[in-house]
Amino acid sequence: MSNKSESERIDKNQKTKINTLNEALKMSSKNKSLWFNLGVAYKHMKMYDKSVELFKYLLQIEPESVNILNEIGMVYIENYDYDKAVETFKRIFEIDPNNKKAWANLSKVYIKKGEHFKAHKVAQHNMIIKSDLLNEWNNLGSFYRRKAKSDGSKNPNKQELNIEIINAKIWKKMGLYYFNKGDFNNAIKFFKRSLLANTNNKNVWNKLGIAYQNNGQLEKAINAFKRAVEIDPKFEIAWNNLSKVYEIKLHSN
Repeated sequence: MSNKSESERIDKNQKTKINTLNEALKMSSKNKSLWFNLGVAYKHMKMYDKSVELFKYLLQIEPESVNILNEIGMVYIENYDYDKAVETFKRIFEIDPNNKKAWANLSKVYIKKGEHFKAHKVAQHNMIIKSDLLNEWNNLGSFYRRKAKSDGSKNPNKQELNIEIINAKIWKKMGLYYFNKGDFNNAIKFFKRSLLANTNNKNVWNKLGIAYQNNGQLEKAINAFKRAVEIDPKFEIAWNNLSKVYEIKLHSN
């Protein structure tokens, strides 16, 4: 089946769906799910003005519905109205600051706008929410706020050491996020930050070594694996990884 035939079939299905929903609304005009589905159907048909009109009607009934606002934001994205999309997703954060779908959608908007630094920052925040580190992140913020109000003593205390552990955990999670995506440059950056906060984590050293290896930085990989086995001489995985890198280096000479 050609792309044109497939598109025509989808359009026909959407038109049928719109007609069916309109007929249903004649019998049950107060059914909010029917209005919502009709708005989605208009979006799929690229009838963006009608779609937004319906969703805004629903917002009058449910002014704090993040699902409706997310749909409006997506309509704006599809219609290339990126500024309104950003404004809509930011409105969601006033209602639900940790709405994962809205953070993901906002990142998409910034990418489409060519604002890649903002997209990167938003994606990082969304990753923190997804990885269940938000409490640790909030604890970190609370600590620094309290520290700013303190007498400025530079003596490390138990609370400060605990914050360093939180820091290490956050950076490790972020490193793993990029590692699993195959983005080894960013993985290396965050693993190194984690190790600044907690230099004796053998697992992070091992992951850092693998990231360096995948990046072709064999000497740095060797040093990372060596550090891992220094911390734990029985760390078999790191020993195996160290052996593999030496073998790769031998055959590359």
